Amino acid sequence: MKVKKQGRKKQEGITTLSEKGLKEEVRNSLLEKVISLGIESYIEIIESEITAICGERYKHITGREFTRWSSKETLVILGGQKIPVSHSRVRNIKDRKEKEIESITRYKDKELLSHRQMEQMIIGVYTRKYKRSLETAISGMEPYSNSKSTVSRNFIAKTTEKLEA
Repeated sequence: MKVKKQGRKKQEGITTLSEKGLKEEVRNSLLEKVISLGIESYIEIIESEITAICGERYKHITGREFTRWSSKETLVILGGQKIPVSHSRVRNIKDRKEKEIESITRYKDKELLSHRQMEQMIIGVYTRKYKRSLETAISGMEPYSNSKSTVSRNFIAKTTEKLEA
């Protein structure tokens, strides 16, 4: 019969977060929460406009002019980058043409993006570091228009426009 040695048990590795690491973690999660709330409010505004145009979802309304028709993803500007937002499409029942939703048109205005990129360049952010200067992205959501070439192209277009004015 073998006798088991009595000895010290190995302690499980205890992870400790430094104060700096903890602050960074809280800051990043807070920024992510603020950005996700911004996206949620975009979606609420878009949905309320669609409801005003088409009426309540799943209600039979006689004589209505527009109806919801499938859904699509649109890139809107938030925090200096384009973020995909999924929403219903609106279609005219009679001529079967899609109706433009004003709030989406307003939020996907490239002028908002160009303005933010121009501000970043003026305060000294290099095009190759632009992506790092933005707020954190939400996990599982891929932002667009934050590459160094896109930022450079937009900066050149904006400065040319200002120069000509």
